Amino acid sequence: MDEKDIPLPQPPTSDKNDTISSSPPPAPVPPKVTPLSRAKTITKPLPKMDYSALFPTAMSFSPGVYVYMIDNLTPIEIEFNSDLTLCRGDAYIFIHAFGGSEDHSSRDDTLEFQIYTWIGESAELDKKFCAAMYAVGVREHLASKCNVGREVS
Repeated sequence: MDEKDIPLPQPPTSDKNDTISSSPPPAPVPPKVTPLSRAKTITKPLPKMDYSALFPTAMSFSPGVYVYMIDNLTPIEIEFNSDLTLCRGDAYIFIHAFGGSEDHSSRDDTLEFQIYTWIGESAELDKKFCAAMYAVGVREHLASKCNVGREVS
């Protein structure tokens, strides 16, 4: 076979008047994405935590001041008295229950709560988080409408 017999490649042709287009092809259209709302992403309700096991005396529906110190990510009840000393490396939850019925056998609508956290200046981040989480959780469990107060030393 001679070099003259080898067919040369032909330039591409177009259907439009046999001219070559120099413009790039159109970009593909991306599919339409609709964002999911948070309500649609959670398929089943989260279980509710039973705070009565963590705060048994505060759930006794008796007026008083209850103090809990966060230790090993768990609230531990400590005795409240006038000589109470708070440590700068710890976090505490104070629950003040007042009002209520005389027999204290059940939660009366007149029983009210004030909930505070006290966080020492050198408390670790996990203690700070647990104090905030448990304070809000016990407030919700008690169905109290109070705000959670926060004190930082």
